[in-house]
Amino acid sequence: MIALEFRKSDDDFNVEWIFNEMLKRGFIVGVKPEANLIRFMPALTSEQSEMESILQNLNGVLQEST
Repeated sequence: MIALEFRKSDDDFNVEWIFNEMLKRGFIVGVKPEANLIRFMPALTSEQSEMESILQNLNGVLQEST
């Protein structure tokens, strides 16, 4: 498991929205809204290309949120 904690930069920031968007894109993720935390649960045998896909999709979701 890999966790990513977001800094709350403004009142419009919504970690649950990011969580839902990543789910829609097919990633296994968890969320802890009170801590602004997203948990990624990739397989232990993930390839580099799979990890790059997670990061590219997360980047796309974060760009959509601004």
